[in-house]
Amino acid sequence: MGNELVNWIVLYPSIFTWVILFIIGVYDAREHRIPNFWVLLLLSVAIVVSLGSPIDISERLYGFALLFILMLLLYLVGGVAAGDVKLAAVIGYILGWEELASYSWAFAFSCLFIGVMFQLIKRLTTDVQYGYLGYQAVLVSVSFKSMKPMQTNATYMPLAPVMIVALAINSYFSHFS
Repeated sequence: MGNELVNWIVLYPSIFTWVILFIIGVYDAREHRIPNFWVLLLLSVAIVVSLGSPIDISERLYGFALLFILMLLLYLVGGVAAGDVKLAAVIGYILGWEELASYSWAFAFSCLFIGVMFQLIKRLTTDVQYGYLGYQAVLVSVSFKSMKPMQTNATYMPLAPVMIVALAINSYFSHFS
């Protein structure tokens, strides 16, 4: 059974990677946390997949380290959760150093789009009436440390779906450039 799983991962790495990413995204959206098991499984699959990749291992490690350090700094100031730090580091490993610039644009777009969607969902499901769609309507924070809103009208969103959608956008557009 173990040998068959390794063969399946080697033959269909993209499908297996995206299934794990989908599970992580759904789990974070529903439970507001990312289990270490899924992040470790994703890293394991990424390492196996990278063995046959043209991207140098040092480039992947640079991407891993950069995103880990940046997200760790955000974690230390209370901006993101620990699971987000680990997932971002694995995404840095998957992408490698060279892809991080294009990923950051996809991440910014994804964060804005999903943030607005979360705010619209909140607006549609609460009795609070807004007279206009101003700066308060798109206030989004990704912190779940305290689970207490910083403001009464703040909207909190999980970060894993944002990172995964950004990875999908980056993957899609990198094939056409």
